[in-house]
Amino acid sequence: MKKFITLIIIMFSFLCLSPAVAYSSSPSVSECAKNPGIDGCSEEGGESKEENEEQPAAEPLWWSATKLILALVFVLGLIYGVLKFIQKKNNLFSNTRQMHNLGGVPLGQNRSVQAVKIGGHVYIIGVGDTVEMLTEITDEETRKQLLNGESDLSGDNENSGKQFHQLFDKQLSLMKENRMRNGRGKDHTDE
Repeated sequence: MKKFITLIIIMFSFLCLSPAVAYSSSPSVSECAKNPGIDGCSEEGGESKEENEEQPAAEPLWWSATKLILALVFVLGLIYGVLKFIQKKNNLFSNTRQMHNLGGVPLGQNRSVQAVKIGGHVYIIGVGDTVEMLTEITDEETRKQLLNGESDLSGDNENSGKQFHQLFDKQLSLMKENRMRNGRGKDHTDE
């Protein structure tokens, strides 16, 4: 926040202390037609007195580019500050809510299992065509893990991959045996 205030002060000082260049404009044609005696209007159409005088020099290009970059940084800083302010307000609001989604696992198209905290209770719900409560988590250790966002995956990824592969092979072999017993595993041809 201190950096943001410092940036505002620096930006303000650059904009306020920049040299102001004022140019006097020549009168328009309609003004000269109404009042031919105005300075800058001549009957001959020659150069006026002001054109003979030197015009003040415009500010250098590098100074204009610097001011442009600083203005951009200032605007981006304001946007960043406003977004941070809004985020803090939303976080304060979300901490006071009674319902909170702890996370979920997608199971397929338009189907998932979600962990939801309502008040002091944690529920596991199934979401699909309908929403159904599957169970309530009553184990204190599991509730604390869910609320703190911890996972109990302390095992090896390689070891769990091997376990999954073994379980998958076992289930496939059981399915093959069931098909053979029921007669589905044989080739059926019409004779």
